[in-house]
Amino acid sequence: MTMEPLDVVKQTGKTIIFEEFNKEITDLVTLLTRDDQEISVEKFKNTLMGKKDNGKNEDLVVTSFEEFVEKFAPTIYETVVKTGDGASQFVYELEKPNYECTQIRLKDHAFYKMIMSMIDRKAATDKGNLDFSYDDLKKALTPQSEMEECKRIRKNYKSNVLEYYRLTEGGVPNPEADRFAENIIACRDKIIDKYQNKSPLALLPLLIADKQSQIDKMNTAQETAGADGSRAVPCSYSLDDRGNLILIEQSVSDDAGMTVPLMEENTQLVEVLRDDFVEYAPAAIRENAYVRDLVVNVFAPGGSAQLTTQDKAQLEAVKKQYQDVYMSSLESFAKAVSAVVEKFAGMKAFFDHASCDGALAEDVSVIIANCKIDTILNDELAKRRFKHYLGALSAEKDVNKIWFGVIPATAYGSDAGESHTGKGRIDPFAKRSPGGTAGKKKTGGLVSLEAVKEMIKLLEEVKIMTFTNYKASERTGFTALTASKVNEYKKDFESVNSEYGVFCYPNFTILPSEKTAVKIGTEYDADEQKETGAYIVIPGIYLDASYVAAGMMVGMQNYKLLKSKGYLVKPKYPCVRFDIEDGDNAKRILTKMNRETTTEMEKQTKDAIMEERFGFVFADNKIIYEGAVLHNSYVLNARTLKRGSNGKYKSLYKTLVRSLVDQILRSISDYVTEESVKRFIAEYANAWKRDNKDAERKYANRILFEGESIDLDPERHKLVVRFNRDEEVWDDIVINDTESEE
Repeated sequence: MTMEPLDVVKQTGKTIIFEEFNKEITDLVTLLTRDDQEISVEKFKNTLMGKKDNGKNEDLVVTSFEEFVEKFAPTIYETVVKTGDGASQFVYELEKPNYECTQIRLKDHAFYKMIMSMIDRKAATDKGNLDFSYDDLKKALTPQSEMEECKRIRKNYKSNVLEYYRLTEGGVPNPEADRFAENIIACRDKIIDKYQNKSPLALLPLLIADKQSQIDKMNTAQETAGADGSRAVPCSYSLDDRGNLILIEQSVSDDAGMTVPLMEENTQLVEVLRDDFVEYAPAAIRENAYVRDLVVNVFAPGGSAQLTTQDKAQLEAVKKQYQDVYMSSLESFAKAVSAVVEKFAGMKAFFDHASCDGALAEDVSVIIANCKIDTILNDELAKRRFKHYLGALSAEKDVNKIWFGVIPATAYGSDAGESHTGKGRIDPFAKRSPGGTAGKKKTGGLVSLEAVKEMIKLLEEVKIMTFTNYKASERTGFTALTASKVNEYKKDFESVNSEYGVFCYPNFTILPSEKTAVKIGTEYDADEQKETGAYIVIPGIYLDASYVAAGMMVGMQNYKLLKSKGYLVKPKYPCVRFDIEDGDNAKRILTKMNRETTTEMEKQTKDAIMEERFGFVFADNKIIYEGAVLHNSYVLNARTLKRGSNGKYKSLYKTLVRSLVDQILRSISDYVTEESVKRFIAEYANAWKRDNKDAERKYANRILFEGESIDLDPERHKLVVRFNRDEEVWDDIVINDTESEE
């Protein structure tokens, strides 16, 4: 009985990402070169892609974005340095310096969280980049946002405490109380996390909000002052035994309406928080009574700053001092890590498009090389072993074949290495350096076009289809795409001519540079006697198109994704023949990226693309499909860098089908012979053609469509395939005369 295609090849979506995410953990080059002696392919395969004793993936293999973040999120090192004029400056680095510093987890920082939220929010919007409302998301960087999160923790803490006391009242055991006891401990852990193993700067939002709260309450008291200017104090009241009204001064709390536990119980909870602080706070703040009391005041049930009698001008000055430090550190942090955040945004986009119902297809995983391609190309041993081991894996007849690769962020243009993420505000009056910017160009950590071309050639040898793009920026995005730029891209890649290379464009925008001013708070202008806005400027954040393109191709290899879009599918067929360009496919399987512009792609630009069908191209024109406007960008063109006999670039699916056939042929016999080819045609190719004769078997993932065929040409001794009226000869599938002949 003939095996189904997916019983033979297992998967058609395994991917390798060539990018450096974390310098402090292992990488592919290390795995390739650490052994003096050559190890077996089996041992290398298990090292790279096997399972550990605990059943988890090896270090470089992930199956979800969450697992990727857990493994590869770097630590950011914070240092305060003194400048020549005696001022202080916050410096952030990705490599640990040789002196004591503060360690910050990138994945926990508000800037990182804001960008990830922005990707999700923009996926569902019907607004272009300049019309999209960023203010809501940018609030995540403000001190008020941190204070709101603290209030949520406090409310949960209080709610669980009240339930716990209710269930344990009278000393009667109640198993349900254990749940609330665990919740209370979890709340304590969240409170501890606000100050433990973090920069002392993490408490600045609380300090700023505390001072602002005191100022606001003072303003309120002044607004409600009596005729003689005396301060109005909020009170509660009661009646004495003679019926006289008694006023009781109250502290001001933003917890109105929440029941406070009994006094002795509340005292116990306050002491618990104090003890936690003394036990877990960093040494730099542990002895600071003000910070300790602030933390307790923020999180204790019923806790909130009381009306202050401190001088308002002094409060404003202290608040400004805190706020200036916070703004300086946040702006410096954002500039230092924005390039890393862009990489993580790319990986999020990859998994968003590659997954169906939050998971990759069965047996599909992602290998994170954790290095740039030049570290492979510049090391002869690494390069030789890469060809040997990855070539052996590509010849695998089952689950370990790598189908796709991603090389993001190729250096572009005259300022190729100067990442837009590090520019910030420009001083037009800064002193000019002699000779201007002339001299040798730097790559600024990006990979060069020459290196990408060499790597595509290397990956072609091991049969990995590789997606690449120029570094994402405003200069390589949708608004910058013109006919002349398309022609420039063509010229740059005209020497590649590889069906395993895919150039992707235009790139996507997460946070445009025009929208990077963030209002952190207010400052009191004594001269004007009014509040003015306090702003920082963070870098624009952009997304490499190759992550989206590769993610979409991996996603489309999953029959479950096609089924979720309403297609008829056969679960045991791979989806290598599914053509995103065909019919309405591009309108049914959209990107998860918003339409960025409100204008149509110019005719000249589209003509420059479609004349030769160059690249894997995204478009964001306004399209109405099935009575509704599509709010996401879509695939306009999906071609490799190989020209066909008609002068146009070849569709991706043609190469993928050939890789599938090659896998099946080698499963039939160790050597491809005329006999094994005839057996393949009889058992597989003819069955695929029969799918077109029955309407109920016209699966979206069938491998041959109407009029298509795979045949043996006995005269040329080659396989000849006909796809959509185009004929090509598969020269690289060598047919031997006998089983023993190589």
